[in-house]
Amino acid sequence: MDWLLDLDRQALQLINSLAGHFPPFDQLIMGLANDYFMPVAFCSALFALWFIGGQPPEREKRQESALRALLGLGLANGAVALATLDFFRSRPGTELPINVLLYTPTDSSLPSNSATVLFAIAMSIWLGNRRVGSFFLLAAALQAFSRVYAGMHYPLDVISGAALGIIIALLVRWLFILLQPQVKWLLSLARQLYLA
Repeated sequence: MDWLLDLDRQALQLINSLAGHFPPFDQLIMGLANDYFMPVAFCSALFALWFIGGQPPEREKRQESALRALLGLGLANGAVALATLDFFRSRPGTELPINVLLYTPTDSSLPSNSATVLFAIAMSIWLGNRRVGSFFLLAAALQAFSRVYAGMHYPLDVISGAALGIIIALLVRWLFILLQPQVKWLLSLARQLYLA
């Protein structure tokens, strides 16, 4: 296990060694890595997916994907909270001499909360619509990379977060298949109340 942690530290230092040398790129990374931009962008995109017009079958499929993504978001936050109850990993900026572009958070570094949540949302969308979901997955991957580049996470933090988010999305999809009549009823009720 020590060899894996050493490799993780070396990968972080290699990626982070570029930070501080290219100010325009650093500004872009800081925008992607901050705690608000990507989560707000993802939630705004889910809102748009919910209300975008189109033929009823397509719209219902998008709305079901949005519902899965919202449930995945909640479960991802819960899973990270549970994971960090028993395990704490210090942030890279507290252990290594690296260039932290934003700030050093005080919560556990592993798994990455943002990677878990964004990949749960992205995979949920991808399972419903591969074309749209691919953009979500790319955005989630860019945000995960930016958190490592900015010195806020180790690579294994975001990799484990992404894996956890994808597993959650798959579990939510399985749950929605089991509860398909209830999901259809919920979407029908939302349409009757002019919420969909």
